[in-house]
Amino acid sequence: MKTLSVSIELSKLAIEAEGEMLAPKEWVSNMKKVLSKHEDIVGGFRESQLKNSKSLGEDLRLSEYQLNYEKSSLLFQLVNFSPRGEWQVQGFRFV
Repeated sequence: MKTLSVSIELSKLAIEAEGEMLAPKEWVSNMKKVLSKHEDIVGGFRESQLKNSKSLGEDLRLSEYQLNYEKSSLLFQLVNFSPRGEWQVQGFRFV
């Protein structure tokens, strides 16, 4: 149950970020900030990786990221949309 608070915070971040249209790098940065508050659960930050990126059309891309910490890893996907040449996160899900 220690991880419930982390899950709630990350879900809240996902809901709040939907209306903000953040760039993928900003989204990953915000995830890292939330997780840094929970080092007792996840451990210290090690690295972030773009595991996979697949084009779903000219303006749509699916990117899979992995954040590695000392005690665990977090894998998630971002749906990125580029309405005017600048990529923005349109959707999010944990994998």
